[in-house]
Amino acid sequence: MLRRRGIPAVIFAGVKFSGHSSLDAHAWVETGREVNDKSSENFGFVKVIRIGTAGTANISQQRE
Repeated sequence: MLRRRGIPAVIFAGVKFSGHSSLDAHAWVETGREVNDKSSENFGFVKVIRIGTAGTANISQQRE
């Protein structure tokens, strides 16, 4: 839906440990040209899946 409207978006899925031997999973969508890796809502989740290309250039530049 977002792609059809020309809005860059990335879908993420992540996991984190919570409590004793418990694992939480979460999926979220980020939109815009820059993907915020430190989003407060998703902070603490280790990203295991990334689908989309929005913000790819910015992330690769940050790693250099």
